[in-house]
Amino acid sequence: MLTRDEGKECPPPSEAVLLLGSNQGRRVRRIRDAVDRLSRETELLAVSRMYASEPFGRSRQPWFLNL
Repeated sequence: MLTRDEGKECPPPSEAVLLLGSNQGRRVRRIRDAVDRLSRETELLAVSRMYASEPFGRSRQPWFLNL
């Protein structure tokens, strides 16, 4: 990865949309940790509210939390 701190040019900025979700363990914490880690390496322009969704195709698993 190129950084300005190393005296090298950075690649041009890019925008991306990431969808995060978890249905295992401490779901809220997992998602918050993922957002925190991403924010250390990149600029986050926006983060949506968390919402729950029913698992698709398998009814015997916990609901998902998503961003």
